Amino acid sequence: MKISAEEKHQLKTLNKRGIALAAKLGMKPVEIVVSNRRGNTNAFINLSEDKVYVGAGVLMMPEWAQNFIVGHELGHLLRKRSQLIFYKVIGLLVLFIVGGCLSISQAGDINTMATLMMLMIGGLGLNLIVAFASRYEEYHADFVATKLTGRHTLSRVADLYDSDITDDDPWLVKAFSRHPTWSQRVAKHC
Repeated sequence: MKISAEEKHQLKTLNKRGIALAAKLGMKPVEIVVSNRRGNTNAFINLSEDKVYVGAGVLMMPEWAQNFIVGHELGHLLRKRSQLIFYKVIGLLVLFIVGGCLSISQAGDINTMATLMMLMIGGLGLNLIVAFASRYEEYHADFVATKLTGRHTLSRVADLYDSDITDDDPWLVKAFSRHPTWSQRVAKHC
């Protein structure tokens, strides 16, 4: 991906700070790469590699915000093994539910509509479990980032973002969300 000279400089500086932050956590150096050209301020990791991906917009944010964002993603990398195990367990549960419903349906004990209802209810239950676990992982990543950058950095970063999920949303929307609201995150750590 082509980035401007200014963005290259910002990325080089951010990589140096990312290496220092990883060292504070006892981690091996982690590469930070730009994920897209838009002004996106999102960041993420790929669980199969030790890289932090940031949107180009992150490179133009204040240094303290960049440090928090990278620290947050490093928090996810610290828990990579437990996250991989969790997703394998969820995959096995999905196979168990689908296999169970199909075997019941083939045995003729219940009709197809009941099998579909069981699949839907099982799917909703799994979504709730994944959403809850994902929010827990987000809180943990925030904890790591606040340890690296200071307690009040989280509330400063929250002020920079407009959240997709807010406190005004219905409880059902928040229940299925994989990220806590910014106010929930701030209340948990500040």
